[in-house]
Amino acid sequence: GGGKTGLNANAKGSIHADIIEFIGAQNAITVEKVQGGTGNEIPFEKLSEANPDFLIFESKELADQIKGEETFKTLKAVKENKVFYAPTGPYNFFGRPPAVNRVIGMKWLGNLVYPEIYNYDMEKEVKEFYKLFYNYELKDDEVKNILGK
Repeated sequence: GGGKTGLNANAKGSIHADIIEFIGAQNAITVEKVQGGTGNEIPFEKLSEANPDFLIFESKELADQIKGEETFKTLKAVKENKVFYAPTGPYNFFGRPPAVNRVIGMKWLGNLVYPEIYNYDMEKEVKEFYKLFYNYELKDDEVKNILGK
């Protein structure tokens, strides 16, 4: 999710949300016409009706804001503390922009949603990914910062 209110959704069919389907999960939000860029602004009622198991936001600030908002506390994902933000560095792991970071994003999201199947040591995976794709050796603190630890 994105936007100032957290109600801009990357709906099913959006290139920015492809990795949801790539890992075998279902995107809870469907819309008639998928928007690019910042996604589709949806009414809270649509989100409430979908009542997703997970909420993933584009920034830590927005994820933290949503966790504290009374309206969102009615959602299953918030009640079960399954509100996250996509790691970023230099690009978002989820698809902002849809670039090479989606490769590591699939492992990250898989680990989050299906840990019994995607059983990765994400710190190790992130280090290997950055070495392979960016020819950069991440330090432990950089990895922790990227993963929000």
